[in-house]
Amino acid sequence: MHINQKFTTYDRDNDISGSYNCADHNGGWWYTSCVHANLNGLFFNESVKNYRSMHWKDFDALRRVKMLIRPKIDEVLI
Repeated sequence: MHINQKFTTYDRDNDISGSYNCADHNGGWWYTSCVHANLNGLFFNESVKNYRSMHWKDFDALRRVKMLIRPKIDEVLI
């Protein structure tokens, strides 16, 4: 899970991997494990297993993604 995970960038390695920076896989993210999600990756015309591809878990070769963010319930101002 990525809950409460700090954002990882090229210059701020906050992922849980001790051997490399997950942001080197084409962009920043709330990484815990690089291999499960990369919405900033490259598009490949075929289904490939590549850490630089745009993917989400087992869905490979995504053409596009849309990320929607909403506040937590207790943060909504009434």
